[in-house]
Amino acid sequence: MGRFFASIRRWFDFFFLRRSEDVRRSADGQFTGSVEGIRAAYAIDRDRLAKDFRGLQEAVAQVLQVSEDKKIRLERLDAEEKELQNQLNGAIRAAEQAQATGDTASYEKAQAAYTRYNDHPDHVAFVRDRWLPEVEAFMEVDYVPLGWS
Repeated sequence: MGRFFASIRRWFDFFFLRRSEDVRRSADGQFTGSVEGIRAAYAIDRDRLAKDFRGLQEAVAQVLQVSEDKKIRLERLDAEEKELQNQLNGAIRAAEQAQATGDTASYEKAQAAYTRYNDHPDHVAFVRDRWLPEVEAFMEVDYVPLGWS
């Protein structure tokens, strides 16, 4: 008896599935078979594409904003680096002149300017994080004793 009811259930499932497919095909035909249906289908697709395009525009605008922010920061850092280099060169020249003339006050002032440059957090971080590891990795010094006497 269980097989009988299972077969009736399969018949109803198949019947409703076939009817829903017929309804879908009929709706597609009506929807795109007339001018109004084509216009409605176009409007739906256009709205979806417009939404996708707006999302793309927002993403591109965010990328451009990040790029512009990075460019401005790089220009600011470049200007700061040039200013610090000029200050360093001036401090070295002043120290050399003060040392040559024996002016200890000017020499100490120039030494203080060099110390400010050398102890700048960006400079310290660069030396620690980039310079020392890269120079150490590049060094080709042979530390193995050759055994020559």
